[in-house]
Amino acid sequence: MKKFYLSLFAIISSAICIAQTSLINTGATWKYIDNGTDQGTTWTSVGFNDASWASGISQLGYGDGDEATVVSYGANSSAKYATTYFRNVVAITNSSQYVNYTLKVKRDDGIIVYVNGVEVFRDNMGTGAVPYNNYAASTCSDDGNTWLTANIASTAFVNGNNTIAAEIHQANGSSSDISFDLQLIGNTTSLPVGLKDIRWGSQSDPLNGLTVTWSNNGSGDSIQWGYTTNFEQGKYSGTRRNANATSNYFFKYVFTSAQANSTIYYKLYDSNVNAWSGQFTYNTAPPVNTGTFCFLAAGDSRSDMGTWAQIANLAHSKNADFTIYNGDIVSDGESNTDWDDWFSNGNQFI
Repeated sequence: MKKFYLSLFAIISSAICIAQTSLINTGATWKYIDNGTDQGTTWTSVGFNDASWASGISQLGYGDGDEATVVSYGANSSAKYATTYFRNVVAITNSSQYVNYTLKVKRDDGIIVYVNGVEVFRDNMGTGAVPYNNYAASTCSDDGNTWLTANIASTAFVNGNNTIAAEIHQANGSSSDISFDLQLIGNTTSLPVGLKDIRWGSQSDPLNGLTVTWSNNGSGDSIQWGYTTNFEQGKYSGTRRNANATSNYFFKYVFTSAQANSTIYYKLYDSNVNAWSGQFTYNTAPPVNTGTFCFLAAGDSRSDMGTWAQIANLAHSKNADFTIYNGDIVSDGESNTDWDDWFSNGNQFI
């Protein structure tokens, strides 16, 4: 029997064998220099001496009121410094354990990020070399409130100390604010658990009624979660739905309320093999009704998986705040094959 689905997803993620280790969290201490000087090119390297630089915890910036560390823009509010520089060092004992890395940044207005002196990410900046007195390409539309995400190859990091460097560029000399924050996550293979089709949605709004669901052939799965890697909010049982034709169960956990603009760290317990998954993360939405947002609307993906794959690739490039699915996502909601095809063909997006 066909079923109609209307689902609001802030982010949907599918994970079977990937666990995550937080290497740099929001709130980390950064070295920075905010005096408007030209730092040349060596400031991104491992051996650069930043002993004279100031230090402060993220978020760093000025003009928004949400900064943990306020940096300087100079003596003239109509001719603010174009560039502010940031550095951090992360020690990795065994870099080979990570299959790749996830970089998350907040930036206002433009940003370039380097790992061990090599550029790995750029947003809202022109191409090629960027002088210290160059401004960003434009004023960023999200005012630095959105976490931008990129994957970094495992070869970018080495055993021992690794230097993360970032330069934030103002949009123009009279712009009112800049923002900078960064998270770095190492992705590793996890325990061979049967958890799959992990996805997030809401039964109300993005913060009240936030829900995570997953499928598994266990009978009593659990979740442990928190706003830190200590999972300080505790362990809770997942609510189980009846098994489908292939004996897979669907579990869900509903967060009665969630902190806005926060990272939820969580892991799932596979009751079939009596083992916990690795750590996963989910970034919550901004406060409800506090600003503009961007969303995507997609419909009836069930009939053509090839087209769905193309749509998913396009949707991935849009970096929307959430997606509304209208119509039938799959032909048979009880079919594992249909759901596996949907996740597989949409893996660039979900």
